[in-house]
Amino acid sequence: MQIDISQLHTAMREISDQLCQAVNGDFNFVVHCSIADEEAEKLTLLVNFVLSAAARAIDQRELQTANLDKIVAERTAMLTEAKESAEAASQAKSQFLASMSHELRTPLNAVIGYSELILEELEDGAPGANTHNDLMVIRDAGRHLLGLINDVLDLSRIEAGQTDIFPEYFDPLAFTRSTAATLHTLIQSKGNVLKFELPDQTGRIHTDMGKVRQCLINILGNAAKFTEHGSITLGYRESSSKDHRRYVEWWIKDTGPGIGPDQIQKIFEAFTQADGSINRRYGGTGLGLTLTTTLCRMLGGDIRVESTLGQGSTFIMRLPGYYQATGINP
Repeated sequence: MQIDISQLHTAMREISDQLCQAVNGDFNFVVHCSIADEEAEKLTLLVNFVLSAAARAIDQRELQTANLDKIVAERTAMLTEAKESAEAASQAKSQFLASMSHELRTPLNAVIGYSELILEELEDGAPGANTHNDLMVIRDAGRHLLGLINDVLDLSRIEAGQTDIFPEYFDPLAFTRSTAATLHTLIQSKGNVLKFELPDQTGRIHTDMGKVRQCLINILGNAAKFTEHGSITLGYRESSSKDHRRYVEWWIKDTGPGIGPDQIQKIFEAFTQADGSINRRYGGTGLGLTLTTTLCRMLGGDIRVESTLGQGSTFIMRLPGYYQATGINP
């Protein structure tokens, strides 16, 4: 086969002129040749193949670079988030320790102060007219101090995996009323009215009654602490899931100050209250809802809150009607 050198030279010049378009690495185009010659066509096919391969290689490199940049950005964001979370946790624990020192010191000062006052009266020969009231102050301060210490110890035991579940059968309606009765005085002390929304009858449930009582007391105690001259409603209801498992719910609704949307998740975190002014005004360790959340999850359930700032809050505690360690609900 004889090759027409002049035609091939013309074809190469056409292709060369078109290749000048490959400026700044842009290979996404196809060259054309006007020479009707077999060798020129082969040369054109070869050049287009090389251009296509180069374009694919560049696209792949750009994709890999973009993926690498994305991975680096994601890892950087994760590290930044982890750093911020660690700093927030450290700050929360520092604030918790500061508030705890105040919370522990207050009842201790009351116990010591009133004890010394009674001792002085006894040394003078007879108790004073206010001795009975002084002893009640000591008793209440001691109970408050015990509650603070119990919160810390309970959380420590849970984190150490030393908390066991002791399920038993019990009547949820009688249990609900008896639990609320223990806080009735506290609820009334701020001019609040306690209401119930309970069904007329229901079957017994199977779970750890002591831990459920602790959860209800924590939630009711919070409602009583934050609500003044309003109402607190304690309700109970039952429901079934799609797989026909029985679930029970306790809900506590108050007419207190409510919680802003940006603060709702914080109230369930350890060592944290919705904002710093809460501790200054109402006191507390900030551990009650953390303990409640942890205990609910240990029992196979959970807790959530619905709240509007300035309009009160509703805490809903949902548990399986029958507790099993395997999580199976017969």
